[in-house]
Amino acid sequence: LLHPARTLLVGLGDYPTATSMVTWNAWATFHAPGRLFQPPFFYPYSNGVAYQQSAFFTGLLAAIPLSLGLAPVHTVNLLLLASVVTSGALTYFLAYSLTSQVLPSLLAGVVFAFYPNRLDHIGQFTYQQAFLFPLVVWAAYRFLLRGRWRDLVLAAGGLWAQMLSSLYNGYALSLLLVALAAAILLLRPECLT
Repeated sequence: LLHPARTLLVGLGDYPTATSMVTWNAWATFHAPGRLFQPPFFYPYSNGVAYQQSAFFTGLLAAIPLSLGLAPVHTVNLLLLASVVTSGALTYFLAYSLTSQVLPSLLAGVVFAFYPNRLDHIGQFTYQQAFLFPLVVWAAYRFLLRGRWRDLVLAAGGLWAQMLSSLYNGYALSLLLVALAAAILLLRPECLT
């Protein structure tokens, strides 16, 4: 935390690759979109991005700080911290919209942001990109209860962005949405008519 511009916050792990991918996506999206899947650091293999997490949406988020001259390591460190904070804040928002209670909602936000499995995998950058879970669940829940299309568009857009940030988090979120729809179908079938 004392040197975020030149030190990876969690050491090695997946971070050197994640930093490279995020930086490449941010650059290639705006300068060479036709080469998005062809980063130079997987040479001699072509279309190397197809072999791993794309981190495309995260690259879009990184484009602004990188264009302002922030170092790639600093940018990825900021994205990691922002992801943890955002996931906690959005979970608070989700829980508060369901319960209208501050304390349980605050507890839910803290638990989601800092649950032990997440902290055990802090060195895996793409695993930490779960900040859209609560927003997508909130939008899907509202769509299932109220049938408003803008909620469905928000849920689908958030799920797509989650897939483009971390594929396995996107799959987990998809399963969570199926479970949510099944629970509403069983517990509140009148909402689906």
